[in-house]
Amino acid sequence: MSQPMGDAENRVERLIGDSPNSWEWQMRNAIRHPSGLGSHVLSRETSPDTDTAFLPGGLEFLLDHYRMKITPYYASLMKSLTSSDPVFRQSVPCAQELEWAADEQQDPLEDGAPENRPVPTVIHRYCDRALFIPTLSCAVNCRFCFRRERAESESNQVISRTSLLAGLDYIARHEEIREVIVTGGDPLVLSDDRLFDLLERLSRISHLRFLRIHTRMPAVNPFRLTEALCRGLARVGLPVWVVTQLNHPVELTSAALEGVGRLLGAGIPVMNQAVLLRGVNDEAAVLEELMVGLVEARIKPYYLHQLDRARGTGHFRVNLRRGIALANGLRSRISGHAMPLYVLDIPGAPGKVPLESSRVKETEPGLYQVRVPDGAIHVYRDADRTA
Repeated sequence: MSQPMGDAENRVERLIGDSPNSWEWQMRNAIRHPSGLGSHVLSRETSPDTDTAFLPGGLEFLLDHYRMKITPYYASLMKSLTSSDPVFRQSVPCAQELEWAADEQQDPLEDGAPENRPVPTVIHRYCDRALFIPTLSCAVNCRFCFRRERAESESNQVISRTSLLAGLDYIARHEEIREVIVTGGDPLVLSDDRLFDLLERLSRISHLRFLRIHTRMPAVNPFRLTEALCRGLARVGLPVWVVTQLNHPVELTSAALEGVGRLLGAGIPVMNQAVLLRGVNDEAAVLEELMVGLVEARIKPYYLHQLDRARGTGHFRVNLRRGIALANGLRSRISGHAMPLYVLDIPGAPGKVPLESSRVKETEPGLYQVRVPDGAIHVYRDADRTA
């Protein structure tokens, strides 16, 4: 398989190759303003639609509301400073983020609803599994993140030991939970010691059967996937699965594949859940290349997510009609084990709904009836401006 990173990857290796803790160097040297991108990007090309985000005063207002953070590694994957570049588009602020549609929400999945959030570190929306949040920090602030407002406002706050213990206690008292998904933020921003301590405490809860870690590190800071991390995950008392988020073939670099290879070599299964993003991967050929590349790397394509309705993300959203057409077309281009499940998460509905044509009916332009697994019908209005 060819590696798309090329000269950019070599530049990063020269930059940090002498660091004994290169993933930590990436975290410490995160780029927090677009003016810091120049030395990491192959081209200084810009485009008019990008420049509008950089107007004096406007950019600072945007950064005050939705902060920017990009690892030098991830920035090096950009070929140009334009919104047509998939890495730039996913990680660099854009003026359109301040355009909030009436039906976009601060908390589109109702994570903060009392019935879903029994303690600050636990989200329990599904009967048999729960999310555990040990950190709100990430290596890169994705511009389309559905938890972007909460993470941005609290990203510098350390989650207290009291909150962590309360989360462990909640899970221990709820025997219906058999899987814990450690997420965030990104749990791999934690040190090995803190991460392994949490995983070991979870593994001692008798009714748990397996653990899952959701992380974007293979895409944005693959140096985090060290031999020590992978060996430690293999020694945890419960089976651990890792779920990545690789959204575009350019993210499948040799550094990413080597890191994932260390996980696989340690016996850790790896799956991927991509997000369908307008202007990033909403073309059949791009999705095909991504899914085939994932399988070639022994990463199971798991989900292709319809973008949640977080405020200021409308410019990323693909409407359901086009998304369903892309998913149906993809099925005819790739083998079954390379095919992700295209899903929609409806607030108030019981989990992710597969967007198969038999489950979705467009009753009028932009208005859909979606049948969820228990047979109930939910109405979903696709009232955005995207195609």
